[in-house]
Amino acid sequence: MSSITCSTTISSGATFLWLILQHVLPKGFRRARNFGFLHPNSKRLIALLQVVLKVMPSTDLTWMKPRPPFLCACCGAPMQVVRRRIPSARDRWRAASSAEGVSV
Repeated sequence: MSSITCSTTISSGATFLWLILQHVLPKGFRRARNFGFLHPNSKRLIALLQVVLKVMPSTDLTWMKPRPPFLCACCGAPMQVVRRRIPSARDRWRAASSAEGVSV
């Protein structure tokens, strides 16, 4: 059994709001965890950092569920992705570099 203890405190409205507003960022500030290598789409960068820093990543991937296949609405057969419309980060970087006149 776990020993979870709950406690109740009585405070004024101003104190309650002060406790809640400690977690709100001022206007113009952004959460830092959504930028850089902590962004959810930066798995390749995290893998590169693990190689460069010689950190052995956990090989236990039991927490990851396999992605279900895309199924055709008509026949129900699994579909295969042939082309995507969103350019990859590498393509966006090359386009920006060529616009600036930098050779890649």
